[in-house]
Amino acid sequence: VGPDGKPRILYLIKLAHAALTRGAEREAALSAGVTGVQLGALFVLAARGPILMKDLAEELAINNSAITGLVSRMEEAGLVERRADETDGRAVKVVA
Repeated sequence: VGPDGKPRILYLIKLAHAALTRGAEREAALSAGVTGVQLGALFVLAARGPILMKDLAEELAINNSAITGLVSRMEEAGLVERRADETDGRAVKVVA
């Protein structure tokens, strides 16, 4: 609430976003057994196919260290696998 007693729209948008995110993550966990971020990664992979880890991190708006942990957990769950890029042996692609 601002000095004029009216709610601030950006704050209300932030609250709505947080509530929607929590609800989506809860539903994803209950119905598919994955977290919201994992579900987001699977959506990206379904739309784009095999993707470089750095590009997946960019699509999900997370940093490179977080993508490594995310992909590792998804790999352990059998959701994805890592493969060497055909054109650049140093690069790694994530495949659903």
